Amino acid sequence: MTRPREPSVDGLRARAGAAGTRLHVIVFLAVGKDVDGSVHYLGLDPDVSATTESRAAWKALVAGDPETQPEEFTPAKSLGVVKLMILGDGDTAFGPLVRKYCVDTTAKFPRIKRFV
Repeated sequence: MTRPREPSVDGLRARAGAAGTRLHVIVFLAVGKDVDGSVHYLGLDPDVSATTESRAAWKALVAGDPETQPEEFTPAKSLGVVKLMILGDGDTAFGPLVRKYCVDTTAKFPRIKRFV
């Protein structure tokens, strides 16, 4: 007996694009509780265009238009961008790609639409 073949990422991307939607991934790094007992998750969202703060930080770090005139990255420049966008530049907060997500844990989980 053989298992059905898993769809490739390219295949999913093509079908998602055809349907007018985009794939989006968030990596949850930790879970915690606020002072009031509400649960939150710390997540890494690599989409630099997701928030005003992340777009501003990206534009300050990366010169040129990524579509027409991308900046040439050296290994040192790449490391600096990744560190600042994820770890931040202070000792009290993370960079703009790491965000706190508050979730209502009492709500029913929504149905997941799957590609067919």
